[in-house]
Amino acid sequence: MRQRVHIILIGLTGSGKTTLGAELAKRLGRPFFDIDSEIVRVTGQSVDALFATRGEQGFRIIEAKVLKQHCSNENPSVIATGGGVVLDQQNIRTMRCSGNIIRILRKPELILSTLDVEGRPLLAKNPEKIHGMARERERFYRQAADFSVQNEDIPLKTLEEMMMISESIGLHRRIMIINGPNLNRLGTRELENLAKALSVKLEIRQSNHEGDLVDWIQEAGDSFDGILINPAAYMHTSIALLDGMVSILRE
Repeated sequence: MRQRVHIILIGLTGSGKTTLGAELAKRLGRPFFDIDSEIVRVTGQSVDALFATRGEQGFRIIEAKVLKQHCSNENPSVIATGGGVVLDQQNIRTMRCSGNIIRILRKPELILSTLDVEGRPLLAKNPEKIHGMARERERFYRQAADFSVQNEDIPLKTLEEMMMISESIGLHRRIMIINGPNLNRLGTRELENLAKALSVKLEIRQSNHEGDLVDWIQEAGDSFDGILINPAAYMHTSIALLDGMVSILRE
């Protein structure tokens, strides 16, 4: 299992990732990298110019390469990502394999009250689009995040919460439960409650297709600390799965 050394920040554009990330890195004595700034440094072009000349798809390709480069660095750092980085599942896997992911939550209306649209081409013509972006990206942020913090009116409070998370990261674990066909999903609440109490990011998946199960096992790779496989869904209560999860945590 590859060690996850980085602290990676995700969230909507304007949520405070860069400002909070820079201060967090300073307090932790780590280098700080803002992926959008790194893209500008590497390409010699502004984000606006890259969108204009290469389109969003071209920008996302560059973004993925720069993200992978920084995530593959073995020296612990704090990395602030762009708001759309989670739209690519490979980016989520890259981040999961190399770091613990903190989501910065900030309401769109608060973002709009302080937002500078320069360098944000998706919002330049219509900043109100951020409401739609928030809805469209919500499930991806939820999928990727290990932790979430609110950044509303008191940034210092948010920063202190991020510091507490950083200090407890060594205890954090991710476990994937893969269920085969005909699973009775009743009883998963016990699993989810235990996972929350033990600071475990629990991801439960189910499919009737064998190919999906194989793909998920391969996807998990270094992203998870353990995988529980219930291929035929014979366990119709969560008791055996609870035991399995506890066993992983004891490793």
